[in-house]
Amino acid sequence: MTYSLRCSDTDGAVFDAPPAPERVTGFRERRQYLLELGWEFSAACVLVIDDVEIERVVEHGRQRWVWEPLFYAGTVQAELLAPGGKRLACYQFDVTPSPGKLGQTVFRQLLDEVLAAGPDLLFGAEAAQAAIGGAGDYSNPHLEFARLKHFGPLLLQSLQQVCAQPLTVLRSDRRRVAPHQVRRFDPHSARSLARTPQLLAAVRGDVSAASAPGQMLFDVPLSSRDLDTPAHRTLLTLVLAVIRRLRAVRTELEQSSSGPANTGFRTPVAARLPYRSKLLGDLEQALQRQSRSGPLAAVRRAEVSAAGLNAIAAHPLYAAAYQRGWQLLRPGIDGPHQGEMLPLSPTWEIYERWCFLCLAGALRDLFPALRWHRRVGDKSDRVSETGTADGIELTIRLQQTFRAMDQNTGSARHYSISGERRPDIAITYTAGDMRRFLVFDPKYSVARTSVLSAMEAAHIYRDCLRWDGRAPDLALLLIPASGGAGWLEDPAFHAQHRVGALPLSPAGGKDQLRRLLQQSLTATNTMSA
Repeated sequence: MTYSLRCSDTDGAVFDAPPAPERVTGFRERRQYLLELGWEFSAACVLVIDDVEIERVVEHGRQRWVWEPLFYAGTVQAELLAPGGKRLACYQFDVTPSPGKLGQTVFRQLLDEVLAAGPDLLFGAEAAQAAIGGAGDYSNPHLEFARLKHFGPLLLQSLQQVCAQPLTVLRSDRRRVAPHQVRRFDPHSARSLARTPQLLAAVRGDVSAASAPGQMLFDVPLSSRDLDTPAHRTLLTLVLAVIRRLRAVRTELEQSSSGPANTGFRTPVAARLPYRSKLLGDLEQALQRQSRSGPLAAVRRAEVSAAGLNAIAAHPLYAAAYQRGWQLLRPGIDGPHQGEMLPLSPTWEIYERWCFLCLAGALRDLFPALRWHRRVGDKSDRVSETGTADGIELTIRLQQTFRAMDQNTGSARHYSISGERRPDIAITYTAGDMRRFLVFDPKYSVARTSVLSAMEAAHIYRDCLRWDGRAPDLALLLIPASGGAGWLEDPAFHAQHRVGALPLSPAGGKDQLRRLLQQSLTATNTMSA
């Protein structure tokens, strides 16, 4: 049976969603969709999207679900489950940015540029996902969970195939057995018999000189098939490492779900925890059963050896199991795409970090003589790049905190004369007695009403932020494209009011940004503070 879903949005558009590997297009962020089984199904199915169970509604015998993608764009994984938890179908929903943002082609270019600069700036915990490779050393709990979810069932399937056709090693031993248990006699057995007169007499038929039946034991060779092989020791090491990873990821996910409350601009993490904890728990129990039964249970110690790796490489079933385990444990997302997906950050956050990288690159080009270094704080979104030379210091900061004046220690150079603020991007420049202070606030929207509403943040930053007692020389919004508020983009407006907007995206705006930075940071007649 093909478990296709019938999808419809609030504008009346209707389209079908076939199971993977087909990608289902037609979804946009911030739009509500009704998903419906295309046939009457007596069992109560469960629809899980981004590891969150969607509330089910039954109308006229049909099962329906209402779903709304939030602030993200990319590929979203969905699963249709039977009442017992068996997966009936898996879907790949391709969510595009809303019409008031960038097009999908430009957004893809934006993703690639941020990924090339640093994966820690791109990947997060949203439902939308992007294809990744397997090289490098980057990792985070969401990447590790995604690989456990994808490769865990494949590893279990491979281990079951190994158990059905286990490798054994032939081991030779010697034992003293009763006459009726003798199967083989070798020269050592004959010499042992010759040194035991009572046994020799019994063999000759001399009953009077023979030992009691319970004492007649013959030293004979025995061969047996043993499951304690180097291949099984290596596989057990791998399975135990996977179990440790499962437990560590579950702990990290629980800790992340207890963080600050959802602001409405991110998908809440806590809602996914029940599904993810159950999936990880079921997978751990299944792996524990595999390690305590079959050939792995016969292993006396877990170890990785050259003999074990060679034996695994020479056997297709063992090689497949080891490969699944390694794919599950490995870090890294670089290199060619390998069919894996990793959750992204929200679209607005991706644009914000792309703007940071774009500004940092422009500053490097404008000041090639400076010596640059990057500093990353305790969180991936606390990044700064500083260029220094004789008497010059230029710093660009992502998510710099400006504490309120009453919370300022007196030595902090960044503070707010009102409440605590955290502008997206702040640039400070010192060259002798000259100082410049610029603030940028990326807003991933071009609609006129959204841009005008976002200007409130630019006004607040211009009026309340201070760097060494100096107010910003300029506080600008960065928007993906020109919108319906063109006067905010005029350089004369910027010079007069020290606020405004600047269009910037992979499709254009970098030349205008470069000119603005050059005029703001190097002109002698700077805007008044």
